[in-house]
Amino acid sequence: MWLHKAFQFFSMEPLPTFSCHDVLKDADVDGDLKRLEAHLAKSFPAI
Repeated sequence: MWLHKAFQFFSMEPLPTFSCHDVLKDADVDGDLKRLEAHLAKSFPAI
């Protein structure tokens, strides 16, 4: 619990998370990869 306060001291903010669900029964690898690429482009636009 104290670690987030240390990060907050250095003006750090949490990044949005990305997760894939139901990957064993109903996998959508292509869709998940597209969502991941969009997530990364949104989170790190300069890269």
